[in-house]
Amino acid sequence: NSLRNKIKLKTLYQTDWWFAYTNGVKHFLADRGFPANKITAVQNAIDTIGLKKYYADITETETDVLKRKLGISGSNVGIYCGGMYPDKHLDFILECCHRIKAAVPDFHMLFIGAGVEAEKVKAAANEAEWIHYAGPKFGMDRVIYFKIASVQIMPGLVGLSILDSMAMESPIITAEHPYHSPEIEYLENGKTGLITKFDTAAYSEAVIDLLKTHKYLGFAEAGKLASERYTVEHMVSNFAG
Repeated sequence: NSLRNKIKLKTLYQTDWWFAYTNGVKHFLADRGFPANKITAVQNAIDTIGLKKYYADITETETDVLKRKLGISGSNVGIYCGGMYPDKHLDFILECCHRIKAAVPDFHMLFIGAGVEAEKVKAAANEAEWIHYAGPKFGMDRVIYFKIASVQIMPGLVGLSILDSMAMESPIITAEHPYHSPEIEYLENGKTGLITKFDTAAYSEAVIDLLKTHKYLGFAEAGKLASERYTVEHMVSNFAG
């Protein structure tokens, strides 16, 4: 560990210019002695403008067809869209989903993605008709699923999925986790999403409250506005500048 830290420090101080994912990373580097005037916070992003346009263009007829296909009649729908590996804590998610379902009878859960732990989701979907596994979806193919979702349920590692949630009006609910990616700082806790304790009871209660009170609608609107700050265009401009 000592040698590894020395190598890291050597790399840090021999770097001519640092492109940091976020402002938080910039502060992290500056606090460790790298010149702040040689760090650009690029504000790492995805094509939120394109996502928002595609999302807005999806018609109610299209979403009604998907909801009928899945047997969904209400708006109490959660979504998970991402890789399926240990740091995402799928067992935690599935336990919370059952707790939420007990309190919100018309709750449905959508899973999009693939990975080494996808079998857990497939098994859960086979046992419960309200759990739906759509497999991996790429690009705009995933957008219609967000259109019928109210919240994104992702207590484990979170990164650019925050921008998915903001652009597609499904506020992310996550939990305290030691390995969140830098983009976690885009989440304004209590405004554009929530960060709860890493506890299934606390997490479930937070989601239940959002669904029952419809507070998620305010989060979705705030997130949509916040997403205007995080675009590929802005990121490229920061690199170029």
